[in-house]
Amino acid sequence: MRKKVNVIIVEPSMRNVLAKVHGSCMSAVYNALAYRSMSDKAEAIRRDALQNYGGKLVSKYVWTKN
Repeated sequence: MRKKVNVIIVEPSMRNVLAKVHGSCMSAVYNALAYRSMSDKAEAIRRDALQNYGGKLVSKYVWTKN
């Protein structure tokens, strides 16, 4: 079964900057940009990525087990 998910695409160098600016590790940034985390910090990372670091919101399809 296919499932549509949203992700934010950001340049690799900008992911490093986002981690430093928000005082987070890289896994926290990856999880935030992939919408796997819904914390306040994840929301701030996503907002910052879209508004200040050239992030693009895209939808993609992933296969899931049923």
